[in-house]
Amino acid sequence: MISVLLVDHPATVLHALRESLLDQDDIIVKGEASDSARAVRLATSLKPDAVVLDAEMPDLDLAAVVRDLRTLAPASAIVILALEPRRVEGTIPRTDHLEVVSKLQGAAALIARIRHAAGR
Repeated sequence: MISVLLVDHPATVLHALRESLLDQDDIIVKGEASDSARAVRLATSLKPDAVVLDAEMPDLDLAAVVRDLRTLAPASAIVILALEPRRVEGTIPRTDHLEVVSKLQGAAALIARIRHAAGR
């Protein structure tokens, strides 16, 4: 079973992400956050297999959040959702178990990237 922390804003998007994962027999949503500070706290305490992080959240310093997650929750894979993945990839530190997926690719691509990032 792959445990996931969803990080997105607004609540309607979080709900849609959660709904897209509910049908998966091997993925469970362990927590949700709508800001980066809460995301890092939850990742530290819940220790999910993967953190799904929206790159376009308001007031988000993506590079800082990736560094914090790598430091405080090193076992958690990171899957970043972005409208323009290439642009995002140039702004974040490259680490193991990090995937960037386009929001335009849909739920199937997100699920595949979660499984890949979590090593399953």
